[in-house]
Amino acid sequence: MVERRPARPRIQVNVKPIAAVVQHEGTRHEQAVRAAVAAYRQATVNEQGAEMRHTAARQVRVQARLELGRALIAARADWPARGPGSGGWTAFLARVGLDQDVALDAMHYAGYVESTGPRPGHSPAPLPTMREAGLRHAAPPQAHHRPVQVSARIASDAIQLLCLWWLYLVQQERGR
Repeated sequence: MVERRPARPRIQVNVKPIAAVVQHEGTRHEQAVRAAVAAYRQATVNEQGAEMRHTAARQVRVQARLELGRALIAARADWPARGPGSGGWTAFLARVGLDQDVALDAMHYAGYVESTGPRPGHSPAPLPTMREAGLRHAAPPQAHHRPVQVSARIASDAIQLLCLWWLYLVQQERGR
């Protein structure tokens, strides 16, 4: 007869899975990330270029304001400050298409630059800003930015109309 061996006790081991690091040549998101990185880099380059163009345009405008002020100061000498014939200045500005306030600002700016320059007729190395020259102005009010003021009476009427319209729609739905 065959002897039976006694059964071995089963050992049960709880093994936790180990997260495996899997190397991928590329992920499904790699192409989108690469495109976003390229777009970000291009936007940065564009922004830097725009800043340089903006700075250059500002310098050209400041120089043009100075030249305009100098030309207006020279032209203003042809008209008397007051009395008969002094109105010719206003007509002159209208003929050249220049607003009086702009002309006055340009002349004040040129005068400030002349007074702060190293010698007459020469400008300081970095031209001053309008703020530095004491010629800052508040931005004109924009018509489309004015806040709409609604009275409480109008608001309550509007709410009542909306409620009535909603009730009407609900009744129409139920009647179908």
